[in-house]
Amino acid sequence: MPQNLEIVHAEPAVIDGGEPEKEISPNHQYVDAVNHFYTKEIRAEQRRMLSIIRTSPQTGYFVDIFRSVVIDGDNKYHDYIYHNMGVGAEMFSSSGEPLQLTNLPLDSLSGKGYRYFNTLGSLATDKAFFMDFHLGIDDTHMRMFMPEGEERIVYQLNSLFNHRYYESSLRKLPVPALLVRQQGEAWNKPFVVVYEPYGNGAEANIKSVYVGKTVAQEGVAKLTVEHKKSGRIDYIIHSIVPEKEADYMGIRFKGTYCVASFDGDLLLSIYVGNGKSLSMNGLTVNSVSGEAFNALFELRNGVLSYNSDKEVIYSLTKNE
Repeated sequence: MPQNLEIVHAEPAVIDGGEPEKEISPNHQYVDAVNHFYTKEIRAEQRRMLSIIRTSPQTGYFVDIFRSVVIDGDNKYHDYIYHNMGVGAEMFSSSGEPLQLTNLPLDSLSGKGYRYFNTLGSLATDKAFFMDFHLGIDDTHMRMFMPEGEERIVYQLNSLFNHRYYESSLRKLPVPALLVRQQGEAWNKPFVVVYEPYGNGAEANIKSVYVGKTVAQEGVAKLTVEHKKSGRIDYIIHSIVPEKEADYMGIRFKGTYCVASFDGDLLLSIYVGNGKSLSMNGLTVNSVSGEAFNALFELRNGVLSYNSDKEVIYSLTKNE
């Protein structure tokens, strides 16, 4: 096989045939992996960070940051494809208005598997949007959010039915899908996507997903997830250059993955994956040994508590 999957970082640790002995937090998990796709015709790499962020026992969301590059050839375009079981899907602007799609079809010559897609509509945009997939059972949905970014062509598709679905009523229905095509490379300008399941008693909580005002940094993806009722805001950083300091919304971070959660202006928690140092809001954290650490910091009534797999030194000062 030309594919060679390498897990770069993960918390909790990935153990073949077993469960991890320790996890830093029940509300945060992530895995960062790279796929080396080398054949006689092409040398390409894809890197993906997938994470789970739980916001309550019943709610949460997934973060997917996907990078792709052709090493020894032209990066004409890269595609991000997602499909979900269900009876259909609709696309909306970030404000919730239905998007008007054109009838421009997906190029079936893109690859052998592309001929199995049927184009329902398409849209060229660099604006944020979301797509709502509905299962058709128990009012279960999956919302897919993509923040503003590069100019892309978004295709709403149907793919072939899946006879393996556990739900017999869906086995002969076409599978709703989405393809996002980005011209040029997608390594330093990755696809950033958030998925929120809801329904069957759980409400959709995400209000918007966007990139706050920031300076672009090579190898660093940044996004903000804003929630509807709770006032919670999550600032998320993922870096493939962990030795360099990332800077986002007042957070200065050296490491791979960081989630800082606020209730308005009040800091709630900070999750760190493969981190070396962190500073924000009067809090400074550093590894004692210089080794990367995984940790969760929580601030309650002005008291900071933490759980870390390595020894860290920290200081907390009140901002005036």
